[in-house]
Amino acid sequence: MPIKGVGGVKTFAVGKGTVFLNSECNEKIHMIELRDVLHVPNNRNNLLAAGNWEECGRYFLGRHSKFTLYTNKDVAIATGDKLSNKLYRMSFKLVPMPAPSEYKFSFNANTSTLSWEIWHQRFGHIRYSGLQKLLDNTMVEGLHVDM
Repeated sequence: MPIKGVGGVKTFAVGKGTVFLNSECNEKIHMIELRDVLHVPNNRNNLLAAGNWEECGRYFLGRHSKFTLYTNKDVAIATGDKLSNKLYRMSFKLVPMPAPSEYKFSFNANTSTLSWEIWHQRFGHIRYSGLQKLLDNTMVEGLHVDM
């Protein structure tokens, strides 16, 4: 889906996800979670749509060349300065995602037997004789072939 950015430039999103940002406001650091963020690598500006902010039960005020984001509990968490028309500059710091070992995963394992062709692909297109050797000598745990 094409996106029209600042300056009438048309570009495309290549992904969507959640980002965490830190913002300093009133001498306090606030962490902001933004969901369904579009990743647009060709856009040099990062944009936050105020309308989307409101849809999450939050609000903003723009007065006297200043712009402030508020939580749904009336806490100011970010401020910015007016650049032009309805465009404001705000400063955030990206919070790095935790290392994969910090995630908690749960997987449902499929124990059904697979075809020679699937195993051939999974092992990087190893020769079938190599697969047979792995199977015969039980060299790989869980290698079960549908004969």
